[in-house]
Amino acid sequence: MLNDIDPEDLKKGGYRLFIVDSPPEKTRPLLISVVCVLGFLFTALGIGVILFFPHSVEELVRLYGHHLPVWSVITNIFSLIAFIGIWRMKYWGIILYCFAYGAGAFHSHMTGYEILWAYIPGLIVIASSLLYLRRFST
Repeated sequence: MLNDIDPEDLKKGGYRLFIVDSPPEKTRPLLISVVCVLGFLFTALGIGVILFFPHSVEELVRLYGHHLPVWSVITNIFSLIAFIGIWRMKYWGIILYCFAYGAGAFHSHMTGYEILWAYIPGLIVIASSLLYLRRFST
């Protein structure tokens, strides 16, 4: 494009040049797509199991209290909303997921219902989002 400009026209002021940073890539990375699809499936599954099959969590309710299913549904709903934000490559999706993950981890720690391997998927989501942080928009 710059090769097509006549230097004489530049002297006359016929052209105005703008130096612009290259626009961010509009394509979503494959890793983010895979993480979001799996996140959609597992958070929807988690919400569905608790809401539609409450007898499947009766033992957990007996051990850890009636607040556990409610807390799980709430954090899963926030995670689902966060996955929508991450899918759309928005910063608020990462922030919301970090808060939902942190709230779930804090609640698990406080109730004593800790399964250490269950932290790994959340850390993978956060790490993969941070890997492509520059591509996210506000």
